[in-house]
Amino acid sequence: MQPHPVKTFFSIVFGGLIALFATVGMFNVGIFAWRTFGHAGKITVAETADASDTTTGSILGMRTSVQRYSASDEEDLINAAASALLHGQVDRVTAKAYLVRDLTQGQTIIGNNADTLLPI
Repeated sequence: MQPHPVKTFFSIVFGGLIALFATVGMFNVGIFAWRTFGHAGKITVAETADASDTTTGSILGMRTSVQRYSASDEEDLINAAASALLHGQVDRVTAKAYLVRDLTQGQTIIGNNADTLLPI
């Protein structure tokens, strides 16, 4: 025996409304939790030894701090990154062609089939 069509209709309508109100309620609880606990801390984008040279701002209520680098700090950072690169034969790279080049010095650090035109 099938349920009465009116009973089925009201079950679908009221079930949908209950699901909608539950979703809106959970969304509001999430907003409350985010405002209370979500972004209470400070987000630091970069750190330097001189903490007095900062630019602060606010994005969606979150406090941000951006540290500025001097020219010598930037060069030290670039040199540290370049020294961390692999030198010599690299067996772990599976690309058919690759090239790592120091654009500041203008020298190629490592490469394989760099002059070959291949599809991406």
